[in-house]
Amino acid sequence: MGPETVLAVRASELRHQVGGTGFHNLAGAEIMSTLQAAGVWFGPRAELEYDESFRQVVPYVVLRRADSVVSYLRSATGTESRLHGLRSLGVGGHVNLGDVVHDDHHLNLGRTLEAAAGREVAEEVGDVAVIGRRWVGILMSDSNAVSRVHVGVVAVWVLGDGGAIEPADRSVVDVTLVAPQRLDVSAYETWSAMLLTSGSAILEG
Repeated sequence: MGPETVLAVRASELRHQVGGTGFHNLAGAEIMSTLQAAGVWFGPRAELEYDESFRQVVPYVVLRRADSVVSYLRSATGTESRLHGLRSLGVGGHVNLGDVVHDDHHLNLGRTLEAAAGREVAEEVGDVAVIGRRWVGILMSDSNAVSRVHVGVVAVWVLGDGGAIEPADRSVVDVTLVAPQRLDVSAYETWSAMLLTSGSAILEG
């Protein structure tokens, strides 16, 4: 098996499109056109993890049931050691070549991101009953080495009634459903903390 290849965009072009650090509230079509304008490209993850001229595209899915959201702890078994021990609201990961969906020999970016998001959710929390999906914005941060080489494409998935949500991956532990306003921002990774502050209205309704 060769090196992992992941979806990325040019950092300078993305900044030109959306501005700097923050949660940028955008609808699905706006998100896709913004990323396309920034120049989507597949490259080797091993190099992109340390190349700040690119940002790897990461679908970041918030799972909501009624007035609560899924919160979990990133354990020490996860592939990204820089996030170990932090809580998260987002389920997701990199977009791989296997996620690619084509329309008439052209990359369908929206469907590709949906495929990646679905795969990541299934890998991390298993089979969940989803009754609604929507893309809600883009997350960008320059606050640390992880954030500077990634861009989050945020989705909110609404779950139907059901039992407990169980982790399907060892890197996901202590899964809980909790009202966003009860969460301690300081315990969360950068993107989740940004959502709890500047994107709280999206999490709550």
